[in-house]
Amino acid sequence: MSGQLTFDGFQETEKKDRLLFLIYPPADIVAFIDAFFWRMFKKLGLSGKRVDPERYHITLQHLGDFERFPGEVANSALEIGEQLKSQPFQVAFEGLTSFSNHANHIAVLTGGSDHLVQFHQTLNYALARKQTNWRVQKGFTPHISLLYGNQKIDAQPVERISWTVREFCLVHSLLGKTQHICLGRWALEG
Repeated sequence: MSGQLTFDGFQETEKKDRLLFLIYPPADIVAFIDAFFWRMFKKLGLSGKRVDPERYHITLQHLGDFERFPGEVANSALEIGEQLKSQPFQVAFEGLTSFSNHANHIAVLTGGSDHLVQFHQTLNYALARKQTNWRVQKGFTPHISLLYGNQKIDAQPVERISWTVREFCLVHSLLGKTQHICLGRWALEG
């Protein structure tokens, strides 16, 4: 809990800044996902805090949460983004389920592609080569979060949502403010 006293009288500090590598769907797919969300919302009687459609994304790598903006980490991540190369690739999301954390069930679209998994592995390799002490996500379950609620959703197939990934971003997320700031954006080119 933020502000709680810890051992030796030190206070735990509040994390305000998060860095992530993300893939955003293109605008037409965002609109399609949003229409899908409202159909499922009504059909399943869901409630909770929905993700703003402008922030629908696939998380490639969560680099960490920080007390203040980590300029050095961001600069290193920007260098990695510049160096990462890939051809554009297809992704497809064909499932709906919920992931559980301590207080919520998070309604998510599930899916991905072999190329997406390979791109994630390439990013992890680039991060490891940089010899950072960042928290590097080893396991990878491609998903798009839609809603933070309290209802569990059993895994079920849904209408296929697919697109060609043509870019990825390094994003500064302001925790608690639901705001994403794109620090770097790189095109995937053949």
